[in-house]
Amino acid sequence: MGDILSFSLIVILLVMSPGPNGVLILRTTSIYGKQSATCNILGFILAMSLQASMGIFGISAILMGSPLFFVVLKYIGGGYFLYIGAKMLLGSLKSSDTALPEKIKHYTQPKWRKSVIEGFITQFSNPKGILFYLAAFPQFLDFEHFSYIDAYTLVAIHGVMLFVWFSALSLFIVHC
Repeated sequence: MGDILSFSLIVILLVMSPGPNGVLILRTTSIYGKQSATCNILGFILAMSLQASMGIFGISAILMGSPLFFVVLKYIGGGYFLYIGAKMLLGSLKSSDTALPEKIKHYTQPKWRKSVIEGFITQFSNPKGILFYLAAFPQFLDFEHFSYIDAYTLVAIHGVMLFVWFSALSLFIVHC
């Protein structure tokens, strides 16, 4: 029980720490609304589950042992955020003569798949997730009596924390 509480505390701090997921939720909720943000969150959880599975099965250790993989992952993540930033800047320059509420009315909500993929890419391209499942996660597993159920219970806790925190953040943004 103590391990689950310790794990939960670490995961809460990890999830709440500022990063690209929070920026994406802020942007998506502000422009497209709560539904699209929820789809982003689903993408976060899917990517986190993949990162966790990679850690559980040892694939993360193999990939992180490759400096080329780590550099490629950093460039993909950086390139993706440059793309999003440029897209936002260009969008704001196109119609700078219109008031902000009017601009927001003209945005059409993206298809749910696009929002899920956007969330997935944001989470998966952030090395923080892979590093967490490579370095911290194994500390909470009992390798002498290893159980996939125990491992994926911890992953489920992480998923719930992701969902609760970013859903609350999205609701806060909608009501402010």
